[in-house]
Amino acid sequence: MINLSKKNLQNNSILASKNNFISFKFLEKQSYNIRKKIKENSLVIFFANNDVESIMLYYALLKHDVTILLLNDTLNLKEALRYIKDYKPSYILFPKKNDYEIDNFKIIFENKKFYLSKNRIHINYILNNDIKFLLTTSGSTRDPKCVKITLDSIKKNTESIIEYLEITSKDKTVTTMPLNYSYGLSVINSHFMAGASIIPTHYSVIEKKFWDLIIKNKITNLNGVPYFYEILNRIGLKRLNELKKLRFLTQAGGGLEQNVFLSLKNYCHKNKKLFYLMYGQTEASPRISYIKVNKNILKPSVGKALPGGKLYLINNNKNINKIDTEGELTYEGPNIFSGYAENFNDLKKIETIKFLNTGDLGIFDKKGNFYITGRKNRFIKLFGYRINLDHVEDILRSKKSNVAAIFSKDRIYVFSEKKINNFKKINIPKNKIINHVLGKLPKLKNDKIDYKRLEKKIND
Repeated sequence: MINLSKKNLQNNSILASKNNFISFKFLEKQSYNIRKKIKENSLVIFFANNDVESIMLYYALLKHDVTILLLNDTLNLKEALRYIKDYKPSYILFPKKNDYEIDNFKIIFENKKFYLSKNRIHINYILNNDIKFLLTTSGSTRDPKCVKITLDSIKKNTESIIEYLEITSKDKTVTTMPLNYSYGLSVINSHFMAGASIIPTHYSVIEKKFWDLIIKNKITNLNGVPYFYEILNRIGLKRLNELKKLRFLTQAGGGLEQNVFLSLKNYCHKNKKLFYLMYGQTEASPRISYIKVNKNILKPSVGKALPGGKLYLINNNKNINKIDTEGELTYEGPNIFSGYAENFNDLKKIETIKFLNTGDLGIFDKKGNFYITGRKNRFIKLFGYRINLDHVEDILRSKKSNVAAIFSKDRIYVFSEKKINNFKKINIPKNKIINHVLGKLPKLKNDKIDYKRLEKKIND
């Protein structure tokens, strides 16, 4: 379990969005009420929300010797039952608003917003006690495969995050990200471990209530995915001037557009704020690398490996030692996952995985900073030429229209929010490009484009 010092327990709090607060001391006391209802060495499926109640329950499970399968509470009953069938949990925690009717489960505990149900059927399987988390790989709910993460991996990754961000018990953050999303989870874990304060909210950055909340509570740091900062950039970064205690910003969950990156960099440099770009994957628990952006950084970079880790490039199983030479980003560190689980049978063992092939392509510069150039599986061959679909998207994207490119049946399908009239920029014959105009591109919970849904549109 992730421990907090007595000092932190006494003095700091989780702050709610409705102006009340919960001290760590109170949180510790309340967590016992739920822990005593759950047997050790059990699997608990937790359908969590981004609210105070969910974080309180998460804390209780975090302090208990159980394995947690974290899912978003937006799952419908059909999707929820699929996970329950595949993983056969001993307990289920779900919001009352979901009103799940689940056979063979009996409600044994409830609070204001949640039910705890126990499986009436004894599950005869071995659960490896070192597995602390089961997380979905992409923020999507469409892939039942989960990542197995040990408590030791989480602790070491969290300690590294605290070290390079210099989080202390005086820090306060607001989180708008789902609890089951690895980036959002790392924000909560790092502030828990540092004894810092967390303010969960569903308010959007464009809402007055969001700004009233963070101004009143004097937050010291903001954490967001690219979309969060795109919107913030549109409404004006000067709004950050109202946050008198703001010390740093972090961004992860995908690459920033160049104009947004430059705006944030220039603002932070001018106003003496720290700005961190971070890179990670769920399989790395989840952080891999970071960079503290200064005025000399000209474009978004994933920086260097976090403390205790090693990041490098490989091509054809050979390390790349030359600058500006593309290869697959590969990571080694104590925070690497322990394999995948597709059902309850996979929970009895953990795997020793020495390195993580990220699937991302990149280069490094003379200072040793890494830059992502695309996805390994996003390269296609057309007319004998190697084409990067990410590069196609970059060229066709505009301020008025987001773009997603997919290759299928010898054609490039370009989905856009506005009609694209000029494909000459990408030098691909017209008969090989099909443009589909959608009002809005489908997104995953982590704000990345949902390519699977777009692929389904093509096949349908």
